[in-house]
Amino acid sequence: MRTLLKRDGLALLLCALLVAPLGQTYAHPGHADPVTISRDTNVYMQKLVPHYLTIQQGLAAGELNDEVKGAAQAIERLAKKGGKKESDSSGKKMYKAVAKSAGFIAVANDVGSAREEFAELSDTLLPFFDNWPNHILEHD
Repeated sequence: MRTLLKRDGLALLLCALLVAPLGQTYAHPGHADPVTISRDTNVYMQKLVPHYLTIQQGLAAGELNDEVKGAAQAIERLAKKGGKKESDSSGKKMYKAVAKSAGFIAVANDVGSAREEFAELSDTLLPFFDNWPNHILEHD
C-alpha cells in the first residue's frame, strides 16, 4: 500500500508540474495576476533589497531600532517613487502594498507588530524576487 501511494503521489506531482504555468509569479498565493514591472522601475527594486535585508536582520535579532526604521522609511520612499513611474498595473499594485507595509514598520511601536508587517512586506515582495531573473532577461 505504501509503495502504491508513493507511486501515485509522484505521478500526481509530475502531472501538476506539467500543467503549471512556468515563469509566472503571482502577487499572493491563490491570486491570478502575475507581478510584472516595467524596465524603468527595476532600478528601484535593486535599491530596495539592502534595506529589506537590514529590516530582516534587525527584526530577526529582536531589534526595532533607528536603523531598522530608517530602512523601512527608505523602502517606503523608493516604493512611492517607483510606483509613480510604473506603467504596469500589477507593478503599481505591488509598489503600493510595499509602501504601505514599509510605512507601518517605520512607525511600529514594538517588534511583534513590526514583524507582522514585515511578513506582509515579504508576502508582497518574495513572489517578485522569485521571478526577478526572468524580469531582467525580458527587459535586458
